[in-house]
Amino acid sequence: MKTLKKDYKLLEYLQAMRNYFLQEAGDTMYDFYTAIFDKVQEKESWQQPSFLNVLLQEAVGQRYPEDSSRLSVFLEPLDPSRKKHPVNNLEVLTLSYKVPWPVDIVISSECQKIYNQVFLLLLQIKWAKYSLDTLRFSDFAEVTKKLEGSLVEEGKLKQPINQQIHRMCLLRVKLMHFVNSLHNYIMTRILHSTGLEFQHQVQEAKDLDQLIKIHYRYLATIHDRCLLREKVSFVKEAIMKVLNLVLIFSDRWQAGFGAWKIESIDKMESDFKNCHMFLVTILNKAVCRGSFPHLESLALSLMAGFEQC
Repeated sequence: MKTLKKDYKLLEYLQAMRNYFLQEAGDTMYDFYTAIFDKVQEKESWQQPSFLNVLLQEAVGQRYPEDSSRLSVFLEPLDPSRKKHPVNNLEVLTLSYKVPWPVDIVISSECQKIYNQVFLLLLQIKWAKYSLDTLRFSDFAEVTKKLEGSLVEEGKLKQPINQQIHRMCLLRVKLMHFVNSLHNYIMTRILHSTGLEFQHQVQEAKDLDQLIKIHYRYLATIHDRCLLREKVSFVKEAIMKVLNLVLIFSDRWQAGFGAWKIESIDKMESDFKNCHMFLVTILNKAVCRGSFPHLESLALSLMAGFEQC
């Protein structure tokens, strides 16, 4: 254990996995993924390995130059049936970190698969969050000014323009509350807290076998608590529906007032309310049974948003 930690820098490699896959290196990974999100919003091509690896190496090289040559990103084929939902488009991304021997005994390729599942979930949540954060109320203010004084007769509309814009702004706030609650839950309640426990256990490990078990147990815990286990896949599906709705909402907001109809606002409001209600009900039942105590903070946060709705 002393040789692994001192001579082979085991602790540094474990920290690197958390920095990039679990995005503890916030500024570095922000530079990487926001460049991708900007490309998506501009409807530009981004699924090019050379472009993605240059992005990643530039972001990592600024703060962690020793890792820039170890870290790379690959594109995996995506099932055509999943392409119809925008949030699934990120599933083509796979991070890879070159771990030298003998550290790869602890950080195996199987471990990297689990790290990648959590990385993808974080990326999808951060994409939804970024999409909402970059929307501006001024987009609608300009539209309203153009329509004022025009020949559009609001009497012919099912709902006055200002009311439609007001509904879009309210829906944005509700979606932001949901996404921010989920983001805070994953990043602080799960990854940060579990990471602190893991670091303490690694320091206490007496031999290699114990260390391997501690690492696997840590990965199993975050995999479970990030709702990636098959047993709770229905909860993750509901969350993905909301994240997908956020991306559709953002796209329509940016397209401008004339690009969407009152019926589309009705449907987005209805879809969000149904998913929100389902998640609040399921999470509260799970917490009351005591089966998922770690979900209590998320359940309470979503319940507060549901009551405001």
